[in-house]
Amino acid sequence: MIQNNEPLTEDAIRRLAEKIDIPILGITDAEPITEMLPYEKQRRQENNGLIPFVRTKPERRIDFKSVMPEVKSVIVIGIPYPLFPQKIEDFTTYGYFSSVTCGKDYHKVVMEKMDALCARIQSELSAEIQVKKFVDNSRLMDKASAWKAGLGFFGKNNLLIHPQFGSAWNIGQILIDKAIVHKAITPMANQCGKCQRCIEACPGHALGDQGYQLFYERCISYLTQKRKLTEAEEKRIRYFLYGCDICQWVCPFNNREGKKPELDSAVKLDEILNLSESEIKSKFADRALSWLPPSVLVRNAGILKNRSKTSFK
Repeated sequence: MIQNNEPLTEDAIRRLAEKIDIPILGITDAEPITEMLPYEKQRRQENNGLIPFVRTKPERRIDFKSVMPEVKSVIVIGIPYPLFPQKIEDFTTYGYFSSVTCGKDYHKVVMEKMDALCARIQSELSAEIQVKKFVDNSRLMDKASAWKAGLGFFGKNNLLIHPQFGSAWNIGQILIDKAIVHKAITPMANQCGKCQRCIEACPGHALGDQGYQLFYERCISYLTQKRKLTEAEEKRIRYFLYGCDICQWVCPFNNREGKKPELDSAVKLDEILNLSESEIKSKFADRALSWLPPSVLVRNAGILKNRSKTSFK
């Protein structure tokens, strides 16, 4: 490859992204996202000093250089996924997987897009670059990076909401050791207004009274992933085997009438309960929940199996 000494530009990268069907893309500098520190510290205070699955100090979570010291720019991409359009009618027979798991593992999907984009930057723009790529697998706050890149606003449900694609999209981050000439972006201000739909719809009241909060021990999505549950927590998972879509279902920015998910989200509870752990691993190997120990999935199925559907009316 003959190295091109011309600077990388946002327009050139966007043209490459269009060729490989990346509908959401933003570019930002690599300065720490200090605006997120109060939010991160508040979240820890609300949850007794801890955030599940996070063991990193807040200051390092908002600092790109903590994972790549030589980083100069950050490309953030988004790949939408369809929200499953129907709720389950028979709660005693079926359990529900959240929509993000109803297709090929998004970690693989987004990484493949980033791999393809980086390859084109090197080949078509003749740019010799060093990169690090992440899909929900680093200490960095991916939603914060996307917010800084101008790709959405933080909703009252704590999800990043894109004005066109809503909250149903997955984020990928490409840290690159070259400065990219790009337009200065002002992060989006909140557009929820007086809407309270997600707050009112959350069964566990995990979003607090005004939103922008997240009490993990009340959140269905977290509880379905938690290794051990109290009796009270078991009652909160309702009809979900993994994850939760309730705060996305009710959000007016989300379109639930578009493309249907590749895989069904309704799974018979007896099917889960009658499989061995190795069979469960094999059955869900290509889904985003493949990391979850089969024993947790079996436990959730058992909880739902013993629940009367009348408790949800």
